[in-house]
Amino acid sequence: MHKIESIMVAITNALTTAMPPTVVERTPVYKSDKTRVLIRQGQETTESLGAFTDAVFDLVITQVVLTQSTQLEFLANQHRGEIHKALMALQGIVPGMTEISSSRVGEPEINAEQPALSRELVYQVRYRYNTQDPSL
Repeated sequence: MHKIESIMVAITNALTTAMPPTVVERTPVYKSDKTRVLIRQGQETTESLGAFTDAVFDLVITQVVLTQSTQLEFLANQHRGEIHKALMALQGIVPGMTEISSSRVGEPEINAEQPALSRELVYQVRYRYNTQDPSL
């Protein structure tokens, strides 16, 4: 297993713990009736090669907030804060992950008929793995 997989598992577990009852998934869900957070790997760039490879990848988090409340954006921002705190708490704890930082927040798509809000939060995750054995 590549080091990135153990990092993704740690991120999934941290968000699941920090945001009950929000569903946290790594598989895209196209139709749902529940508020959820979808996470996936985005683009990756190698920063240095040697005995260890240093790389950075985009962690793409899609927030999907469904509520009958008139405070749709307020709830989305509240969840955003919970996501951010959970991710920042992982620094120095997850083996191989050297840093995580907020990169950008996408413009929200709001469906007033449902009502639903969806947007992407992108974080950059720096990590290091053994060049000969990427599981290390």
